[in-house]
Amino acid sequence: MCLKWFIDKKDILKRHLICKKIKASMIDNILEELFGDKCVIMVVDRYKWATSLDNIKDFLEYDDTDELDYRSEKFDCDNFAFRLLGQFNVHEWSKIPIGIVFVQLPDGGYHAMNICIDEDLVVYIIEPQSDKIRKASDMLKEGYKAYFVLM
Repeated sequence: MCLKWFIDKKDILKRHLICKKIKASMIDNILEELFGDKCVIMVVDRYKWATSLDNIKDFLEYDDTDELDYRSEKFDCDNFAFRLLGQFNVHEWSKIPIGIVFVQLPDGGYHAMNICIDEDLVVYIIEPQSDKIRKASDMLKEGYKAYFVLM
């Protein structure tokens, strides 16, 4: 399964272009404005290159992270989020602004997911267990609170 996945991924990389250069300081500003100053934000590269949301969706279609089995305390939300982030760390895809976000849920629980910024500078949250993508602003309106972002 993994070998097929990497072959398909090469085709995806040939078809899609990373298109908009963003400074880390701009990413910091976007995330701080969205999440507030109580959220710890770490952007580890000086620049990222954003792509379209459609390209992100195509990548997720070929990725199999969401097909893995959840196992409490062994392979749970943080493992899914780190796994998906690792899948994006190949060739040109490693340049895109994608990372991990830790949130407090509306019910008081905690969860790890992925976060990305598209070429229009819209912040999205990806649930790596299902590949569901939502605008971060919509999730905040529902009571989610981000407290740590690594991008």
